[in-house]
Amino acid sequence: PPLVFVHGLSGSWQNWLLQLPEFSRDHRCIAVDLPGFGSSEMPREKISISGYGRWLDALLDELGIDGCALVGNSMGGFVGLEAALALREKVERLVLVSAAGLSV
Repeated sequence: PPLVFVHGLSGSWQNWLLQLPEFSRDHRCIAVDLPGFGSSEMPREKISISGYGRWLDALLDELGIDGCALVGNSMGGFVGLEAALALREKVERLVLVSAAGLSV
């Protein structure tokens, strides 16, 4: 089953280098660079958490992923939560690691 990793602010897909070998034993692992981070280009549209959620939706479509577990750290957790709320049929499980954007 697919496992999608989303980095935090000022991060990149390499933030997950220690987790990928372990999880790849049982999952298809996808660690992304959000637009404007790592080796990716800046997005053309205004940067927003919901925009990153839409970008994740398009990425899952492009990869042919109908359902996944999503793991987000810091800002990536905020993006993951946005995606999980908007893409309930695609995000089957959500793991938040020190997620930003959550409050009591």
